[in-house]
Amino acid sequence: MNKGVKVVSGAFRTAPRATLHELTRILPTSYYIEKLTQTSSLRLYHAPRTSQLLVRLGPYWDGLVQNGPHTSNGGVVQSGTIPLRSGSGKQRPTALEALGERVDPMGPCIDVTAITPWEVHNWKAHVSCEGVTNPKSRNELVNGLYNTLTDSSTVIIRLAGTVSNKNHFDDKLVGGVAASVMEGKVGMRTNYTHTLSWCLGTEVEQYDVDLFAISKATKWLSAEYSRAPAPHNIYIISSNDLALCHITNTWSLDNQTELHMFHRALTKIFSTIRDTHIHLVWSLVCRKRSQDTGARKAALQACTHAPLSTLNHIQSATYVKRKARQRAYHQWSTQWAIDQQKTILHDVTPYDYAITQPPDGHNHPLFTQSIPPKKPLKDYVPITRCTTCTAMRLAACHSFTSKYSRCHRLDLPPEAHTCPCGFPDWTTYHLVYDCPRYRYICEHMWTYTHRNFNCISLDECFGTDQAYNFLLFLQKSRAASRPEVGPLGPFDPG
Repeated sequence: MNKGVKVVSGAFRTAPRATLHELTRILPTSYYIEKLTQTSSLRLYHAPRTSQLLVRLGPYWDGLVQNGPHTSNGGVVQSGTIPLRSGSGKQRPTALEALGERVDPMGPCIDVTAITPWEVHNWKAHVSCEGVTNPKSRNELVNGLYNTLTDSSTVIIRLAGTVSNKNHFDDKLVGGVAASVMEGKVGMRTNYTHTLSWCLGTEVEQYDVDLFAISKATKWLSAEYSRAPAPHNIYIISSNDLALCHITNTWSLDNQTELHMFHRALTKIFSTIRDTHIHLVWSLVCRKRSQDTGARKAALQACTHAPLSTLNHIQSATYVKRKARQRAYHQWSTQWAIDQQKTILHDVTPYDYAITQPPDGHNHPLFTQSIPPKKPLKDYVPITRCTTCTAMRLAACHSFTSKYSRCHRLDLPPEAHTCPCGFPDWTTYHLVYDCPRYRYICEHMWTYTHRNFNCISLDECFGTDQAYNFLLFLQKSRAASRPEVGPLGPFDPG
């Protein structure tokens, strides 16, 4: 991990390790192992309820085994037959008991015996998935389906899912879904429209909500058309491509309830129907279509109108992983605030301008501004990898030496700190604002910054959107490059 941050940032071997972690926003080893333990512990939820492993994880996990028969049980294992080693106050807990105390026992438990048959499903040839493509062309396709719906045997279901805390005073995020159904000429009905909505529960992610929407829509289809005339084509439109691809993998253990609901519904439909084809279509939300906006409003109402006492605590795998990541960064930011108070006494300058905010899980502006935008302007200049590494070295060490491999806190001879222009203090501030070698470049940065480059503080250069202009200055002037070559443009020694 320590070598990795130096490779990513392009820093020297003697660069301070903690500073590089905070610049690259890569979790230190201790917090990363903690997060890895939390995410890897999801395998514990896949263990059968009769497993002896759950008994030895501690009293909280043992309670799950004693909560009555489960569909995967042949019987209930009583923990009284297997005493815990840590029951004695003189003994330390075992490794499994210590792990059981660190992992929430009420996570997304999986019934490993409730799996779909391994033979080919009867609906496999009748379901197709149309994934991500050009949004404009896919939007035109969806509009064409709605325009020709009246005279065709087609059903279009537009799905919408949302996670909201609106009207909930305890600030709980609730997942709700809705489906806007429009039917063409099917049987004796014509131009039938209907809006359906369901509430999933709390402790969910957007991915879980979209999977739940697809499974509930197929369950409605099975109840509606299993014994009635069915349309020739059914289009289920969703804006989540991952959910559309994952819903057909019925042997996965992630989001097991939704996958089994989807499988049972389609099996029921195609047990009696052979001429219907279901299309799972990806399409972004279009605010101009009334079906899209209506489905989203219904999904939001499903979140806000559900009583809190009826909400299920889902705790999906994606939710557990996100909480583990948030917990790791929260611990890191807390430790960062404590360490910052210590470093102020030692006058460590990177915390004065380059690392002014605690790590929050987002990339540092030096990284985000070096990534080209999706639609760059004509005069956009790409930032090279070498320039980003140079900026990282400046942010980590703040000053330079003749060999470019020492931190400014080491005891070196005075001539090692002298700038090639003759100034005795070779620092970042002098390099950007005062060094006469790069004065010509600074004066001609107006085209990109639209303001005087000398008026941009170091805080803005390293911590705001002005980081791109700072990177561009380093790239054009080749300042602090390795080896030091000086400016390529006109140079007035003064």
